[in-house]
Amino acid sequence: CRQAIRLRNDFKQAYNNLGLAYKRKGQLQKAASSYRQALKIDPQYDKALSNLSMLQVARDKLEAAADNARRAVSQRPDSPELHSNLGLVYNRQGKFEKALQESRKAIILAPDYVQAYNNLGTALMELGKFSEADEAFEKAISIRPDCAQAHHNRALVLLLRGRFQKGWAEYEWRWRNECFS
Repeated sequence: CRQAIRLRNDFKQAYNNLGLAYKRKGQLQKAASSYRQALKIDPQYDKALSNLSMLQVARDKLEAAADNARRAVSQRPDSPELHSNLGLVYNRQGKFEKALQESRKAIILAPDYVQAYNNLGTALMELGKFSEADEAFEKAISIRPDCAQAHHNRALVLLLRGRFQKGWAEYEWRWRNECFS
């Protein structure tokens, strides 16, 4: 990435990719700086907007994350990933009805998009719609049986519904969930 940037300093994709590399290394400040540099070149670059938004979620900068996620969706309204990411931000902000809307848009665009079902289930769970949340998490698991996050979230719903034996068994997936490792 750096060599591409040296050859052509207006290469937005290289800055975005550099940001991804920094994020994987845990260098979040450098990642944010790289995404911002890509956005200086093209303020409407949806990938950099989305990546910056998800980084801001991780850093608990939810208003900025929501702004960037909305901007990304406005650039590519046909992207299930961008709608799902906006749904995730809304879940983190406690705006569960908006999270439902964005997650459902993502599912319409990509009916097998696991993260969209997980976001949908999270919003439904927070709204107390446990049966529907369970269905969303089950759908995510049926698409990707090894999705630890969906198993963990389903465990929470099962426990809230009083289905303790199955809920505690599902809860063992928490050890595979990156949030717990």
